[in-house]
Amino acid sequence: MKENAQAKLDDTDITMLKHIQAEGRISNSKLSEKVNLSETPCWRRWKRLEDEGYISEYSAVLNRKKLGFTMVGFTQVTLSSHEVESTDAFEAFVAATEWIPMCHCTAGGADYIVQVSSPGIWMSTTTAFTSCVG
Repeated sequence: MKENAQAKLDDTDITMLKHIQAEGRISNSKLSEKVNLSETPCWRRWKRLEDEGYISEYSAVLNRKKLGFTMVGFTQVTLSSHEVESTDAFEAFVAATEWIPMCHCTAGGADYIVQVSSPGIWMSTTTAFTSCVG
C-alpha cells in the first residue's frame, strides 16, 4: 500500500503535505508561494490530497503547560484478557479520559503504551487503570 501511495505523489505533493502538516492553517496563497505554483493549481492539488485521503483531518496542538498539565509520563499496560470485551473497554476508557492524550497498541511484553498528562507529580492512575481493566 505504501509503495502504491508513494507512486501517486510527486515531489510537489510531498512538499505540500510537509507544509500543511507543519502549519495546518496555512492559506492557499502562502502554500502556493512555498511550492511555486499559482493559486488555482495549488488549491486543486490540495483538494485532491484531501479527497484521496492523504489528509485525513486538521487539528490544533494545545499548550499543555498553559492548560496546567505540566507533567507527562508513559506507562505500559498489559491486559489480563485479550477478549474483545476487555480491549474495547480499555480503549473506551482511554478515549474518554482527558489526561490520556495518546495510547498505542504494541507488540511484545505489554499490550499498550499510554501517555499520561497531569498537573503535578501525584496522579491516581493506578486505581483508574485497575478499575477499568480488572
